Amino acid sequence: MLLKKFFENSYDKELRQVFDYWFDLARATMLTANENLTKSAKEKADKELSQLTSLSTISKKKMDTLKYGGKETCRVLALYSQMQHHPFMNDNPIGHVYLFCKVLSVIKRDILGQDVDPLNIIKVLINDYSENEKDVLRSRKYIEKEYEKY
Repeated sequence: MLLKKFFENSYDKELRQVFDYWFDLARATMLTANENLTKSAKEKADKELSQLTSLSTISKKKMDTLKYGGKETCRVLALYSQMQHHPFMNDNPIGHVYLFCKVLSVIKRDILGQDVDPLNIIKVLINDYSENEKDVLRSRKYIEKEYEKY
């Protein structure tokens, strides 16, 4: 029922853009960290991430996300904003990806009523999850601990 209302809503296009943005951000961040990319693929991924994280884009997308989300969306976006310049995130693309997946997880629950574990989203994004599991779990532990403070 909630999903049906979501697609019938006059804001359908904007809502889809909100979800697409956070998915694209997680995907592009993961791509830029991939050491196996060719030089041209790496440059393309870097350019896409740069566009997605420009100040004007990210400010607009955060506001668009806040428009539709509730209390938990506001909470996770506050965490996101504060974690961007946190020392834990320096040179930690997995930490950024987990954070974006956490945002996705929360807005899916807040807006659509769907419970999706951020870890499952990451497992879709990372082909070689087992090789990165230690970093993912370390990022998960830290970010979830920080999220509880908000």
